Amino acid sequence: MYHDQILKRVRELGMSGAAFAAVANMSAPKLSNFFKGRVELPAGKAKELDLLLRDIAALQLCFPIPLEMHDAKWLKLALARFRAGKFRSFRRLTKAFAKSETDETIQDWSKTLAGFAESETENKDILGKE
Repeated sequence: MYHDQILKRVRELGMSGAAFAAVANMSAPKLSNFFKGRVELPAGKAKELDLLLRDIAALQLCFPIPLEMHDAKWLKLALARFRAGKFRSFRRLTKAFAKSETDETIQDWSKTLAGFAESETENKDILGKE
């Protein structure tokens, strides 16, 4: 059952099995057999996969846009920098920026929709009187 949980988390992150295998330093066929439940991994390797998935999910939170998860070489480099703490200030900045942008966008859309709703009401009144 543990292999199902790992596979589900890999899919939720938008990663292919081959990319995840490369980042996890495993052969793709061995990881595929693990996902299918044909082989078991040592407890240490299973824990390493869990930690890797947690780090990738945390890395994605640093960016306001989805990350490309198919380039294993880039992802390994990004994870090494993330683990070294090089994204902490960037995460604070993007989190504050994304929140303010989201709040402003919601307010702008609310005004736009309210204006549109009012104009539609006026159009119906005009069309109804014709």
